[in-house]
Amino acid sequence: MLKHIAESIRNNQNVLEKREINPIVQYIDTHSFKSAKIFSDIGEDAAALKNKDKYILITTDRIKTSFIEQHPYGAGF
Repeated sequence: MLKHIAESIRNNQNVLEKREINPIVQYIDTHSFKSAKIFSDIGEDAAALKNKDKYILITTDRIKTSFIEQHPYGAGF
């Protein structure tokens, strides 16, 4: 059962499409500014910037082009 679940995840089209952006994520990680004020280990698509006694949360996410085309309001446009 567990092997079936793992295989389903590995072959899921949404997961496979995430691999397309891996070179971009790696480039950003390699070339981004590093600072003790930036907490980037809270997720692959989020970071928190410390500003005095507050934090600014920065997040990004990839939305499939087909979803944006078919549901622009659902995608936030």
